Amino acid sequence: MKKYLVFAGVFCVSFLVFQAAAGMIWTLFYTPDISAAWQQTGALSSETMLVKASAVFPFIIAVTSLTVTFGLTRLFRKRTAG
Repeated sequence: MKKYLVFAGVFCVSFLVFQAAAGMIWTLFYTPDISAAWQQTGALSSETMLVKASAVFPFIIAVTSLTVTFGLTRLFRKRTAG
């Protein structure tokens, strides 16, 4: 049970760190198109439009988090055993 809790905890932390880092990187490299936004101000609607996001990038983050978690838990087991 202890191994499962350690694995789950490390996975949650690494997943949150990778998600936050990806958000920071996307924000850093985002360049808004001011002229296109200014032209759309006359046709603003009162409805909210949701944009469909890709499921590939969160999957990549989850797989990367699993890989990091697996490596860290193996390292943790080696240090506690030895």
